[in-house]
Amino acid sequence: MKKLVPQNPLFFAFFFPAVMDGILTLLGQGSNYWSAVRIVNEASPVYYILLTSPWLYLLGGVIWFVFWNWVFKRLKEPFNIFILMFLFIAGHSWGSSGWIMKIFKDVGIYTLGNQPSIIFAWGLLIIYFMIIACIATYCLRIHLGEKLKKITMIKAIIFDMVGPLLQKDPRWIKVNTVDTAESLWSKSRSNEDFLRKLSEDPEINMD
Repeated sequence: MKKLVPQNPLFFAFFFPAVMDGILTLLGQGSNYWSAVRIVNEASPVYYILLTSPWLYLLGGVIWFVFWNWVFKRLKEPFNIFILMFLFIAGHSWGSSGWIMKIFKDVGIYTLGNQPSIIFAWGLLIIYFMIIACIATYCLRIHLGEKLKKITMIKAIIFDMVGPLLQKDPRWIKVNTVDTAESLWSKSRSNEDFLRKLSEDPEINMD
């Protein structure tokens, strides 16, 4: 897992609540869902997939995860953070918590009018939210650490390139040189592509 998460930390930041939401959506269906009648308990458009088949629902979930794994590797800031924090982590945490409370009620952990059971269920839900927060924080720290490494590398490359020019003329370097290079990095497909753009950009290369 330690080798897997750094490859796409923002994806894994929401992976746990998303998996829980998907599994609990299926487990939370009533007995009528598994009969020939197939009555579905779901508010989102996933209702129609569940209505067709639980196997189609599971297959769609796998495809959904593969798709967003691909998307998060390509999304730029701030869109990746917005989608992650406000749509996926918050959305799936809220969605899965609703199913957790339903299942607690079905199995007798949570009983209306029984305050100790209500407090106990509430405590379990808080622990669940804490686990989500810990995983998300861990993944975000990896993401920010990788970003810091890239920025450090970019600055090192820039100063390696402009060093000889600075020795000739200290007034040469521009204030926005680092910003220009970081912008080039965000538009580059690979390290090689970035180095090529860096060497060709008139804002940086004054040879």
